[in-house]
Amino acid sequence: MKTPRKILVVDDNDDIAEALVLLLKGSGYDADRAFSAEECMYKVEEEQPDLILLDIFLSGGDGREVCKKLRAQPETESLPIIIISAHPNMREPAIAAGADDFISKPFVVDDLLKKIENFLPARV
Repeated sequence: MKTPRKILVVDDNDDIAEALVLLLKGSGYDADRAFSAEECMYKVEEEQPDLILLDIFLSGGDGREVCKKLRAQPETESLPIIIISAHPNMREPAIAAGADDFISKPFVVDDLLKKIENFLPARV
């Protein structure tokens, strides 16, 4: 039996985070959430996710700064990070901060899942 890939959803909007977690679990992933930059850093260390979906604007923090911190640590420098934002013009700043990809809200579910699959190919 294959172990599902772990995805950490970091978003301070409860409804969006919960919807993403349910979507990911329904798609066969092991998903958890974090509400803040601080909680994200803790969960990355404790849970060692395979990918992070990171909102760019967090209450009390900035997803770009979280991304930069993760890129600066040897243990997480190659961890796939997809930044999500309601502001489509944030693509370039997100990529400049070290994100592997970007998707704007609202997004098409299939588009998000394809982006995730690009970084987490099926285990055989």
